[in-house]
Amino acid sequence: MNHRPHILIVCDTADDQSVLQDVLADLAEVSFVNSGEQGIRNAQAWQPELMVLGAALADMAGARALGALKKDPRTASIPVLLMAERGDADAESRLLLQGAADVLHTPLRAEAVRSKVQLHLNLRRHVRRLHAAEQIEQHAQRSAELLDDLLATAQLAARHVAAGHSAEQHFARLLATGQQMKRTLAPGREVGAAPMQQAPAAAPAAAAPPASARPETPPPAAPIAGAPGEDHLWLPLDPQDPAAR
Repeated sequence: MNHRPHILIVCDTADDQSVLQDVLADLAEVSFVNSGEQGIRNAQAWQPELMVLGAALADMAGARALGALKKDPRTASIPVLLMAERGDADAESRLLLQGAADVLHTPLRAEAVRSKVQLHLNLRRHVRRLHAAEQIEQHAQRSAELLDDLLATAQLAARHVAAGHSAEQHFARLLATGQQMKRTLAPGREVGAAPMQQAPAAAPAAAAPPASARPETPPPAAPIAGAPGEDHLWLPLDPQDPAAR
């Protein structure tokens, strides 16, 4: 299902509302409010993709509403297009410096309004995609860290089994680390699953032997016995480890 963006328009002029409704109805879900205070409250609650502010509202100037939106961390990232009279270059510059994403000149021209709104909706979409890509990269990095810990714990468990010692605590850690990897690779995949939280830092892994001490030929392998009916896990042993001798 395609997601239709939501545009919140804060404007108390009937003519401007009519133009914006006609021009933007096929691009997004459009909502109208007449006051700056209501627009700010709705922006906080709805998190629209884009906002359009009138220059002179009944309860406050558009520039004042823009300042309030940009100071609030809940709304600071929402692109705001502010309407201003054509030809007032100084006012336009002040609005852009204050944080407006763009200026819609009044009286509104349908073609200009549509092109600017489409531009900023596309930019907003690309920003969201970049954010999603960053999250995927973070998940991949965390998965690599967990995999390193998983392998180190498996090696330690294999040494303990080969020496005839209990490896129960290592198996428990293997299971816990595997579950962390599952949550990291597919956060929220299960129905009703809670959002993924930062996994706790793993305990220090067993130190690996220096490269000079590693054998040139593959080391022998020892089985780790699993539950009845399960395949055995074969892991290489370190000949330098006293427990493996």
